[in-house]
Amino acid sequence: MITESRSIQNRILLEPIPFAGDTLQTIIEAMKENRQIELTYQGYGKSERNYLGIFS
Repeated sequence: MITESRSIQNRILLEPIPFAGDTLQTIIEAMKENRQIELTYQGYGKSERNYLGIFS
């Protein structure tokens, strides 16, 4: 969308988004090897939530 709006493109600043490629790779490996993983997620302004994933 930004590239289509060239007239205002210099007025829009985007923050870099952290890439979670290493986390995704860990999850994919756990799925392939039928392992269990636990992760903690905290949304902006929210409390932490724990998840337990069993891949079998």
